[in-house]
Amino acid sequence: MSSTPSAQNPATPAWPEWVEPELATLTRDRFSDPQWIYERKFDGERCLAYRFGGEVRLMTRNRQQVNSTYPELDEALHAQGADNFVIDGEVVAFVGRTTSFSQLQQRLGVRRPDAELVRKIPVYYYVFDVMYADGDDIRQFTLRDRKAILRKLVTFSGPLRFATHHNRDGEAYFTQACRWGYYDDKGQLVYAGKVGTGFDEATLASLHRTLSGMERQDPPFARGKLPRSGVHWVEPKLVGQVGFSEWTMAGELRHPRYEGLRRDKDPASVIREKPQ
Repeated sequence: MSSTPSAQNPATPAWPEWVEPELATLTRDRFSDPQWIYERKFDGERCLAYRFGGEVRLMTRNRQQVNSTYPELDEALHAQGADNFVIDGEVVAFVGRTTSFSQLQQRLGVRRPDAELVRKIPVYYYVFDVMYADGDDIRQFTLRDRKAILRKLVTFSGPLRFATHHNRDGEAYFTQACRWGYYDDKGQLVYAGKVGTGFDEATLASLHRTLSGMERQDPPFARGKLPRSGVHWVEPKLVGQVGFSEWTMAGELRHPRYEGLRRDKDPASVIREKPQ
């Protein structure tokens, strides 16, 4: 791979080393606006796919290459007729018709999954944006226009899926969607409670192996009501995804359940989002 045009083919566009994806912002607003589009929220791993000069890189948000973790996606991206593009989407696994991060977790730490695991836990890449097309930077275009280009650029079949959107009725789409750990604003780590469910024996054993080398004597939290016994503190170097019903008045999670480790997020980026 090279960040400059190929000497053998000077017409080959430069390979961008990294393209920053657009991120979502939490808000209380529910609205319909012809200038906006409305998309489904996926519970998976955000990945950018780069294809330049016939080579493919599938990259997480924290710039880890995961081609070997998702061989079916690597194969599908190599098979594309188009070249010289950067697309953005979410890698997901399903339980029934619902995307499930805990299901995807069974694939995340496996660098080279065998055929049985690929068959048992299939993954799909839902693509919702294109930033480079035919080697050109098209980020100045509207998202609606980029998605129109995306539809024509990529052949969506097998594990590659186009993430559809709604052009109107934002409030109704939000209502339909509803049916289906953190740092504070001063950069200090805040305790938000403990999680006691969502583990099986294999998960507990894996977590013990991972965390045993990170143990420390004192808690890393700047504030919060900490437990006083039966605790092994570790360095805050990992991010775990936890499902919960709501925040309590004391600033802790109600009915938390463990769903898996996130390798695509920086621990310092995990904050308690507040609607704007």
